[in-house]
Amino acid sequence: MIRSGDLNAEKDYKVVKVCCGHNHVACFCEDGKLYTWGNGGYGRLGHRVQKDEFSPKMVEVQGGDRNLIPKDAILACGSTATHFSACMGQLYAFGKLKVSGDNTMYPMPQMDLQGWVLRDFASGAVTFATCQDEMTVTWGAGGYGELGYGPEGKKSSACPDVVPSLQGKRTIMVACGLGQTLFLVKSEDVKEGVPVFEPLPETKGGEKKKQGAHLIKPGGAKKAKK
Repeated sequence: MIRSGDLNAEKDYKVVKVCCGHNHVACFCEDGKLYTWGNGGYGRLGHRVQKDEFSPKMVEVQGGDRNLIPKDAILACGSTATHFSACMGQLYAFGKLKVSGDNTMYPMPQMDLQGWVLRDFASGAVTFATCQDEMTVTWGAGGYGELGYGPEGKKSSACPDVVPSLQGKRTIMVACGLGQTLFLVKSEDVKEGVPVFEPLPETKGGEKKKQGAHLIKPGGAKKAKK
């Protein structure tokens, strides 16, 4: 239950889902409304101003009571951004959504993923990942390969792009950390294995050798040498 100066003091609001970012918190309740509090920098609270909130405050979403958040909605908090889905599964976001450019101070629909039925969503420091059906996409800054595009792929993406090695596979859950991303994939979809890219030692003069890749099948991980 939550109570705050923004809510009716005579009524308890049952929280359906809650998510924590680095310095802020977001949740939505049975009334279908979204509430945020914490550090208001970069617009990550969605209240149109960069102001800290020390108790839950409702976020105004376009459409009001005609665009309530369902109980199975997506909710994710990253370092400086918040994502959630509302009526008909439309994804919204606010905060610092890209490394460069202006901040988004209030919920804006993410048109790149319009019409997608998202199964899960994760937000890292500067990386985002989501999945639907048999497709997984990532975007953001990927200086450590956390976007999953492979050694020959791009190092960053301003818009959602497909993770090649997971195309045609059913990803159940995604998780973003600081410099890494995890994907939980149905075991029957990886019977043939998935590519694993291993960095090779640098050569003299600072030039790197071409990165190699091999397939690892379920239960076939290499054992560490004694």
